[in-house]
Amino acid sequence: MIFSGSSHPVLAQEIAETLKMSLGSRELRLFPDGEIYVEIKDCVQGARVFLLQSFGSNPNFHLMETLIMLDALKRAAALSIALVIPYYPYGRQNRINHSGAPITARLLADLMTRAGADNLITMDLHSESIEGFFDIPVHHLLSSQLLIPYCEAL
Repeated sequence: MIFSGSSHPVLAQEIAETLKMSLGSRELRLFPDGEIYVEIKDCVQGARVFLLQSFGSNPNFHLMETLIMLDALKRAAALSIALVIPYYPYGRQNRINHSGAPITARLLADLMTRAGADNLITMDLHSESIEGFFDIPVHHLLSSQLLIPYCEAL
């Protein structure tokens, strides 16, 4: 099953169509105070689920939406949840540059895993060291390996 957040509905729909699947049904809305509400409408019990979300614009909002969706899918008893995020936010914050600085890329890995992600599929990480922040399998795709052969064939 494939679900998507609100960040890039066109991309999600194109991926689902390419795979000859339909997107899972979910409700996403905001409460009057700006809090995010998520409800998974399809039965995901025992299903292998892919959750697609892009963080290119408004990463903080879409990150919170993703965490809530992961938790909802986990609590609905999905067998596994693969998180597909083409762009990994906060990737440049992957080491301590000075005293008092966070390692935000690690924090995100912990949050995503704790919220329910069993696998991560992402592209062009700022640093390969980010893969080591996860306790789950990370599939790090490189756009150059995908785009160069395509361009050469044109």
